[in-house]
Amino acid sequence: MSGYTVDENSKAVYGESYARMNKLHEEGYPKSAADAEAIAINLISYADLPLLHRTHAHMVLGCGNQDNFLWHAEEAVRIVKQDIEWYGESPVPPALLSDAQDTFNHAKQDYEQLEKIKGEREAQG
Repeated sequence: MSGYTVDENSKAVYGESYARMNKLHEEGYPKSAADAEAIAINLISYADLPLLHRTHAHMVLGCGNQDNFLWHAEEAVRIVKQDIEWYGESPVPPALLSDAQDTFNHAKQDYEQLEKIKGEREAQG
């Protein structure tokens, strides 16, 4: 009897969801971005999600409209650094750390700008 193992099924679902998330994120339309974020939230709920997929899901959320976007961007950096610490640099795609760091830097700038706007609005009454 032929069939797929649970592991093979999980990898297929993760791969399809990951590809769809990235495609939607790259489109840049508000509806596409919201759909990409929904997929990212779903993906990170899986404990056995590969670290590359988990990192990119956090990066998508770090660019998004979630209240905790800065945390997600920071988490992407933490995951890559942890992966390098555990396994060395060879299994980690070369640009992944710099991409995650760029996402964090942009998220931090956005967060600081939002905090500034909030402060100005509160000062105005």
